[in-house]
Amino acid sequence: MREWLEQGNRIKRKYVVIFLIIWAVQMAAAFYFCVQKQGFHEDEYYTYYSTARTNGFYVEDGQWMDRDTYRNEFVVLPGQEFQYGLVKQVQSWDVHPPLYYWVFHTAASLVPGVFSKWIGLSINLALWGVNIVLLAYLAYRMSGRNEWMALLVTAFYGLSPAAMSGVVFIRMYEMLTTFVLLCAILHVRAAEHMLAGKWEKLPVLRCLVPMAAVTYLGFLTQYYYFIYLFYLAAAFGVWMLWRERKIRNCLRYGVSQTVAFLLAYLTYPSCLGQMFRGQRGAQATENFFDLSNTLERFGFFYELLDEYVFGKMLPAFLLLLVLLAVTAYRQGSLRKIRYSPLYAILSFAVLGYFLTVSKTALLLGDTSNRYQLPVYGMIVLLLFQAVWKMGNVCLKMPALREN
Repeated sequence: MREWLEQGNRIKRKYVVIFLIIWAVQMAAAFYFCVQKQGFHEDEYYTYYSTARTNGFYVEDGQWMDRDTYRNEFVVLPGQEFQYGLVKQVQSWDVHPPLYYWVFHTAASLVPGVFSKWIGLSINLALWGVNIVLLAYLAYRMSGRNEWMALLVTAFYGLSPAAMSGVVFIRMYEMLTTFVLLCAILHVRAAEHMLAGKWEKLPVLRCLVPMAAVTYLGFLTQYYYFIYLFYLAAAFGVWMLWRERKIRNCLRYGVSQTVAFLLAYLTYPSCLGQMFRGQRGAQATENFFDLSNTLERFGFFYELLDEYVFGKMLPAFLLLLVLLAVTAYRQGSLRKIRYSPLYAILSFAVLGYFLTVSKTALLLGDTSNRYQLPVYGMIVLLLFQAVWKMGNVCLKMPALREN
């Protein structure tokens, strides 16, 4: 028994070492691209302006403005650090919640008077380091604790152009990815414990409070978090109701999420107006209900996914999956393929998010990758796991351990 435990520990240490190498390589690659970054996208300029603004920028038509006056609107001036109320007020005039801008303002306040790309890039690099770990952990749990699947998903996605562009783009989408991944992990963990019989009802401190906290922070980061949560919560709630044939857990879960949204509203009352009456909210609603552009929009975001995540190999992966399914069907082994409820729950959330965002997001060329960034890694995970499952049945590969 002792020898078996020692061997198990050596194997797990091996996986940890491999993961740390992958993590270090991906962090080094992200840092390299940050060093190479030159110039700013117009939205990145707005990140600086809306978080560092202290003078109340206003220019009369034809009025001359010197360089320093203009520059001061993009830096936190000495003596005006940590003005979170002002940041919140400026965001209330725009279309985004304030959490990311509070974090950005904090970083800028540590170096008053400085305008540098590294203020924003340092935040993204820190978040990217966390997101690599979160994606690997989610892949590990979703695949039945298969370490090789976790390493494969992390290695494949972590060096993709989409992942690198998310790091160098100084906006809130890397932070949004953090909370979306945390949201997925907490729901997967809760479902796992219920399937294993460890939880008959969702515990408050170990489950509902962390879920509510992530929802509070995610919603105050970007409103697209609500889209992901909507589909995930719907699938999670239906599964709980179907599994238990009672609504107590669903009600407890629903109340905890409602409290999170209520606290978010009290923190930032402008959120409802921005979502439903603001310029972007009205534009997103119009795009969602405009059926004439549906195929065009889905095709646009599919092409971004194919090029920037899969390197134009997505059709090949999908063809492989179809061929494996046909082979399994002809062998009469298709019925042997069993997917955990966790796979169905996560798939519904990812697909719902991808399609809804495809219908509502702005079409801005390759920079539109930012809107789908939170689910790109999970798409890789779901596709790879499906191929692995099919291959396991068709080619007699080593079986995955079920959740």
